[in-house]
Amino acid sequence: YIQTFLLCVYSKRMPSSSDVTSPYCNRTWDGWLCWDDTPAGTYTSQNCPNYFPDFDSTGTINSFVI
Repeated sequence: YIQTFLLCVYSKRMPSSSDVTSPYCNRTWDGWLCWDDTPAGTYTSQNCPNYFPDFDSTGTINSFVI
């Protein structure tokens, strides 16, 4: 968990890989996962984290970026 958080914080210091001329949500740590830069108006998903014992890491978490 801590390692994933630190990698996320470090990645936020790196240049964005997004097309900065169009709207996007920047990289974000939501307390559970690190979400990459994501274009506005799109869906993104990740597997549930495996560092919480009660989570099923084969499940997915979905997010719609506004």
